[in-house]
Amino acid sequence: MINTKQLTRTGNDWCAEISDFGPDFRFAPVYSGGREEGIVVFSHVTGNNVSFVRTKVLTAGNPLDNEISGWVLEPCATDRNLYNLPRDLTITLFND
Repeated sequence: MINTKQLTRTGNDWCAEISDFGPDFRFAPVYSGGREEGIVVFSHVTGNNVSFVRTKVLTAGNPLDNEISGWVLEPCATDRNLYNLPRDLTITLFND
């Protein structure tokens, strides 16, 4: 689980480098039996755990090389509605 203290925030855009979460960090299924993978983020302000799903893969350089430079994640629909989260809230994790 990631803590919001580990993310840099600019408005509703949060970001971090993947290495900030240690060598054992992995994306995990957000829903049991589902295909969507993402992360759970603990808010140090509200105390809520919010699931974020990967919605976009960022590539660098030549697109044919398939070099991943990062991922964009958004709150899952259930948590977005439950916690009334902004529609434009995103987390960008950079693959450093």
